[in-house]
Amino acid sequence: MRARRPLDDTTTLPVVFARQGVGNGGNARAPQRGYSHQMAQESNHDIAALLDDPATTVAIVGATDDPAKSGSRIYRDLKAKGFRVFAVNPGRDTVDGDPAYPSLADLPEDPTIVNIVVPPKATLAVLDRAEELGLPNIWVQPGAENDEVIERLEAGRFDYLTNTCIMVRSSAHV
Repeated sequence: MRARRPLDDTTTLPVVFARQGVGNGGNARAPQRGYSHQMAQESNHDIAALLDDPATTVAIVGATDDPAKSGSRIYRDLKAKGFRVFAVNPGRDTVDGDPAYPSLADLPEDPTIVNIVVPPKATLAVLDRAEELGLPNIWVQPGAENDEVIERLEAGRFDYLTNTCIMVRSSAHV
């Protein structure tokens, strides 16, 4: 566990590091019980730092044209900030006039970050597919995580960040 790390100008949350085989003789640490949805969690790799690279691409799983949904706001926000974004949603042909892809496997290139904006049950399936495809950088939006998702992230070979919004964190990198 590392000291507190500021997420924005008004909030400081503890950041917990977890990655299989790091600092524990190659064994995954025991899954955290009683996961607090108020606590940001990330692996040893600073996913947010990837937002500084102009070549960073972001696949937004759950992107949609429904303005009431987070997937719509996140997609448009990152696109407006100049990020190359890919909409992943099997129920859409387009999002904001851009092609939408049914799955991560259908993307024209591997994204730098997979941003997940779907319910936790669907998040688990996305994590399985991301691992199969060798996509290591996972950003799980608030509401897309639960204890099982955190355990799956810890058991997988992911660099990840949870329970913090990519729109907020990307503002500091634009």
